[in-house]
Amino acid sequence: MLYTGGPLTVLVKGGVSEGEVESAGDTAIVQLTFILIYVITFFLLAIRWKKTVYVLTKNQNIVLLTGIAAFSLLWSVDPTITFTRIVALIGTTLFGVYLSVSYNSLEKHLLIVSFTFGLIVIVSLIFSVVLPKYGVMSGIHAGSWRGIYVHKNAFGKWMVLSAIICLLKCLKVDKKYFIWEAALGLSIFMLVLSRSSAAIIVFLDMIIIFSLLNVLRLQYDLIVPIIAFMMLVTSITTLWAVDNANEILGVFGKDTTFTGRTDLWELLIDMALRRPWLGYGYGAFWGLNSASEEVWRAIPWHPPNAHNGYIDILLNIGFIGLFIFAIGFIRNLAISLMLVRQYKTPEVLFPCMLISYFAISNFSESGLMVQNDFGWVIYVSLSYLLSASLNNKNHKSLTINHY
Repeated sequence: MLYTGGPLTVLVKGGVSEGEVESAGDTAIVQLTFILIYVITFFLLAIRWKKTVYVLTKNQNIVLLTGIAAFSLLWSVDPTITFTRIVALIGTTLFGVYLSVSYNSLEKHLLIVSFTFGLIVIVSLIFSVVLPKYGVMSGIHAGSWRGIYVHKNAFGKWMVLSAIICLLKCLKVDKKYFIWEAALGLSIFMLVLSRSSAAIIVFLDMIIIFSLLNVLRLQYDLIVPIIAFMMLVTSITTLWAVDNANEILGVFGKDTTFTGRTDLWELLIDMALRRPWLGYGYGAFWGLNSASEEVWRAIPWHPPNAHNGYIDILLNIGFIGLFIFAIGFIRNLAISLMLVRQYKTPEVLFPCMLISYFAISNFSESGLMVQNDFGWVIYVSLSYLLSASLNNKNHKSLTINHY
């Protein structure tokens, strides 16, 4: 729950909202909490060192990416920021490794993550109803629910993921229990109340992907005509959407620039091409340096990140880092699709749904290879689980069981 960004940050900031006077709060509490998590994680991995070494050997992509980020200290435009964020990235990565070591199957992963988001849903509901100073935004987004998070967009993003996980739990558990159906309904309800248009669009996309994954489980003679029909419908819908883009986006409070994002992306790509191969150093671009100040002079709303996970990787560790990330990402997606065809259990949909979710959501938000972020934690953990399942010769269980 802490790795999703709540609830410590909104509490220490006193519940201030965007457009109000910013309150720094005692953010040292948040930093110390994560440092404590790093130390405990390292200790837990150390006492399981044989399992840890085995897991690390199953996926060199994660080690290589983290290594490039660490070595970017050598060419960083702001070594101080890079150093602190590298420490946090390594700690976050190790926590993902810890999850794959201790919860060494997809079923266990779905269990621990579902209870985490179940808790997030309950606490967010309490914050929004009982403690509206913290759970409901004021200022320029007055009335939008944000639960245990600082901003409505973060809340909306995690409610989409919560809905996905609760949907998978609904498929798995006994139908006489309605806990996960209620959690699914609450997740969608609070997603709507967050008024996060990007999150709502991503949720609709995930429903389509969920349907496609179930189609993949059919016999081959049924898959081809169904997918052909869906592609035809998608093509027609896309052409209609392009012709009516302004009207459709207006419903969600957006325009064809995605609230200024396209202007930002164009400028950032130009900035990235100035240091194309290795970037500006991990986490160093967005700091008090000439690069980010040039962006802030051109973009009046002072973005704290690229609002695009792929561009942020490009700025951090260049085309080399983005290429290595893409190779690992495509590999994970391919393995997860293979498992969807091979197994019929709900938890097998879990990695494919999450990977698809991060692929789509990061076109409008930054959540790839970010320190102290749940997205990177679960991506690392699933990467090792998927790699281990590929090497599992008997294929009788999706478990890292060769320690």
